[in-house]
Amino acid sequence: MIVMWVTIILSLLSAVIACALAVYNRRQLNAIEHSLNRNIQILRRELDVVNSAAVGVGSRLIAAEKKLNGSIEKQQQIEANTTECYSYNKAASLALHGVEAPEIASSCGMSEAEAHLMVLLNKASCDDSPTATIKK
Repeated sequence: MIVMWVTIILSLLSAVIACALAVYNRRQLNAIEHSLNRNIQILRRELDVVNSAAVGVGSRLIAAEKKLNGSIEKQQQIEANTTECYSYNKAASLALHGVEAPEIASSCGMSEAEAHLMVLLNKASCDDSPTATIKK
């Protein structure tokens, strides 16, 4: 009979220890869960900050691209105007050196009428210059 009581007591003691371990483990799991939830909230806030920053950078990038495209268009217009001015400056220089209108037209990429006009303007400016008056 004593063996039976010892067995019962040992069984009850084992059950109490098992319950105590179960309660301890449950508290540990609750603490871990609480810690993980806190970390998740921190990471969500940080992610929100990063997303907001990315949106801001994206907006600034779009604005910079618009400015760049505008600058490129202006530069192309300036280059086109410079090329035209260069052709007219070259034509004026050729006319000043006595080159005929057809040759000026072909070398400067302009019509013969424009080249004739350049020759006439050059002659008119030469006739009006102070050195032309001395030569007469």
